[in-house]
Amino acid sequence: SEMEEVLFKEHVGVTGQIAAYRGLLQISPSLGFHVQGFTKSSTATAPTMKKASKVQLDKEPESRENAEAAGVKREVFYSPPDNADEEVKKEDLVNGFRFGRQSIPFSRPDEELRVYETTKELYAIGFVPQEQVPPFYSMGKSLVFQAAPGLDRSRLGLSALIRALHQDNRAIVARFVPRTGNKVDIIALLPYISEDGQVECLVSRSLPFEQDVRAFTFESLADPKLQPGVEQLEAVRGWADKMMLGSSAQHQFVPENTLNPFLERLYYLLVSRARDPSCALSRDPPAIERLYTPDPAMVHAAAGAAEKLASKFKLKEVVERKKSKRRLDDAWGASSDAAGGADGRDEAIKRVKSESDDGLALGLVGLVSAAAEGATSATGDQAGIGAGKAGTAAGWFGANVEVEAVGSVNPIKDFQAMLARNDSAVHEKALTGMCAQIDLLLQEGTQMMRTKALSCLTELRKGAIDKYMHDEFNSYLKGLKLRCKGPFWDAIVLDGLSLITSDDTAACDVGPEEAESFLKEDVLPAQAPAVVKPIDTTAEDEDFDDFD
Repeated sequence: SEMEEVLFKEHVGVTGQIAAYRGLLQISPSLGFHVQGFTKSSTATAPTMKKASKVQLDKEPESRENAEAAGVKREVFYSPPDNADEEVKKEDLVNGFRFGRQSIPFSRPDEELRVYETTKELYAIGFVPQEQVPPFYSMGKSLVFQAAPGLDRSRLGLSALIRALHQDNRAIVARFVPRTGNKVDIIALLPYISEDGQVECLVSRSLPFEQDVRAFTFESLADPKLQPGVEQLEAVRGWADKMMLGSSAQHQFVPENTLNPFLERLYYLLVSRARDPSCALSRDPPAIERLYTPDPAMVHAAAGAAEKLASKFKLKEVVERKKSKRRLDDAWGASSDAAGGADGRDEAIKRVKSESDDGLALGLVGLVSAAAEGATSATGDQAGIGAGKAGTAAGWFGANVEVEAVGSVNPIKDFQAMLARNDSAVHEKALTGMCAQIDLLLQEGTQMMRTKALSCLTELRKGAIDKYMHDEFNSYLKGLKLRCKGPFWDAIVLDGLSLITSDDTAACDVGPEEAESFLKEDVLPAQAPAVVKPIDTTAEDEDFDDFD
C-alpha cells in the first residue's frame, strides 16, 4: 500500500552528512590543523513521535498529509498566587529547588556558577600506543576527521601527522568539545589510510572515565590455570574458520547494505497496528529475521566444528544447595530430646547464648544448625513440647536470618554464608571474625579445640583465595606464627597450610619459594597471648527464663 511505501522508503537510502565539528585540531599552542568531523557510526534510535490533534484531523482531512498542520503545541504560563489572571514574564522567572517544605530560588548567575563552562575545542593531550585504546573501550559514536577543504597547508600537515602515527603505531588522546557548552569528552584519534592511499583521516574512539569502569569480581584471566590448552585453541580456530563471512554471505552483513533490525521491526509493527489496532505482536517476517540470524547453510557446514568445540569446553551445571526448611520449633524439640527434656533445652539455649557474641538471633540460628546436624529423631510428645514452647520465638527470629558475624557454634558455616553474599565489606568482616574465632579456640588449649581451629584455618585460606583477600590472610598467618607454638604449629606444617602464593591466585606477589621457606623457618619466641575479658552473660541469660 501507499502507507507501506512511505514507511519503508523514507528510512532507507543515502542521507547528506552534516559536520559534527568544524575547527582546529590543536597539537600544541603553536601548531594546529583546520579539520572537520563527520559521524562514522552511532547508535540508531527510534524516530521522534509527535502528537497530532484528532479534532484537527477530523475537521480538515487534508491536514493528514501535513503532520505539522495538526501538531499539538504545549504552552505554559505562570501567574502569581494572589492573581491568577496576571501572567509572569519569562525574564522574571527563576528556578526553584525543593528543600523540605520550602523552595529555594536559584538566580541565573547562580545557575551559571553551577554549570561547568566549556568552549569548542579539539586539543591533543598526548600520544599512546594503539594497543592501549582497544575497540571495546569505545563509549559512544565514532567520528571521522579530515582536513578542511580548500586549505592546502592544513591538508599537507594533517597528512604528514596521519602517516607518522600509522608508521609508529600511535594514537592521539585528545580533549573534545564539539560545541560551546557541551560536555567534555576524552577521545582517541587513530590514523586510517585506505589501501589505495587516496583516503587519509583520523577515526575517533570515545574513551571511558574512571567512573565508567566496572571491576570484575572473578579472578583474573591471566591466571595460568585459566589459560586454554592447545586442543581447545585449535577447536576455537576451526569453528571460527567455519563461521567466517565469505563472499557468499557478504551481502547479508555488510554494514552499508544491512538495515537495522530494530527499526525494521518498529516500522513493520506500525504498519500492522495501522491496519488492525487490535492485532497482537507477531513474530518478525523472514525478511527481518535474516538481518540478525546467520546463513543456515553456513551453520550447517560448521556443525561438526561446533560439536568439537563443545566437547573441548565442557560446561557443568552449578546446582545451588537448597536451604534447610527445618522449623525452628522442631529443632528445639530435637535438642530437648538430646539434652534431657525441657530443662536440657533451656540449658542448651543458655549455652549457645553465652558462647555466641553475635546476639540472640545468631544464637538461635546456631542452635537450629547444631540440632539439624546432630540430633536424632524425637518422639511425638517431645516434638510437640518443643513446638509449643518455641512457636512464638520462631515467629520472632525465623530460621532464614542472614548471618552477620562468625559465631563460635559453627564458625565454618557462618564464614561460608557470609562469603556467599556479594558484598566486599561483609567478606572483610567474615575474615576478621574467623581470625578472632581461631584465636579464641587456641586459648582453650585442648586437643579438640586445636583440631577445630585447624579446620577453621583451612577454610579461612580457601575463602581468602576465592575473594582475593590473600594479603590479609598472609598477614594473619605471619602473626599467628609468632603467637602459637607446639602441637598446633606442627599440625599446620604437617598439613602444608602456608602463605597464599601466586600459584593460588595471579594477583598475589608471594612466590612458592617464599611460602615453602615460611614453614621451614624456626618459630620466633612466642609472645604472651592477649588476655580476653570474659563476657558477663548473666543479665542476658535471664531473658531466656520466659521460655520455661
